Amino acid sequence: MSLYDTIFTRRSVRSYTKEPVPDKTLEMIKEYIYGLEQLYGQEAEFRVVPGKKAPYAVLAYCEDSLEAYINVGYCLQEVDLYIQSLGLGSLWYGSKSPTRNRKDGYCITLAFGNSGVPFRKGEEDFKRVGVNEMSNIDNAVARAVRVAPSARNSQPWELTCEEGRILIYYRGRGLFQGMLKKKMNKIDIGIATKCAEIALARYGETVKEVAVTGDDNVFGTRISY
Repeated sequence: MSLYDTIFTRRSVRSYTKEPVPDKTLEMIKEYIYGLEQLYGQEAEFRVVPGKKAPYAVLAYCEDSLEAYINVGYCLQEVDLYIQSLGLGSLWYGSKSPTRNRKDGYCITLAFGNSGVPFRKGEEDFKRVGVNEMSNIDNAVARAVRVAPSARNSQPWELTCEEGRILIYYRGRGLFQGMLKKKMNKIDIGIATKCAEIALARYGETVKEVAVTGDDNVFGTRISY
């Protein structure tokens, strides 16, 4: 299954089977991570280790900055989709650094393994705000971003679709917006940006640049194509 199609079938998997992921598949995932294209100027580190909430985990490490957090979301969302496109399950969680692994610069974890639950059948299976509540246009990019994962399903983004560019900005929603804004919603903006980029590519558009904009209070990304 393509990454674009996986956007509309993925789910946060919290139940895994005891069956191990084949070594060949693990190597494919590691190679995919090694080949990730990060945002300009960013050098996040990703490590595959034995997991706690699932058989395996991808640990992300980065600097403490707006650009670094958005980059982690941007990169790890591609890994999330790739893992689920292989028929495996995955789950984002932002707990404290795993005690047996490096702690400095720890950002977030993507757990994964053989899923113990079925995947979604399509876009209709998602419970999310309507496209018109988060985007000025109802199009393929907006629909892909609408179903993207986010901390506590906060969907902290607003899209402005223009000729040749997509603007994705932070827009706090819900009771947890203040608590999540510091790091998690910055990661979420990166996640949304990757989904938008994949949707553009699916419909024949070539992305020329992805840039982080704003500061810690008002932030987002600009996708030029």
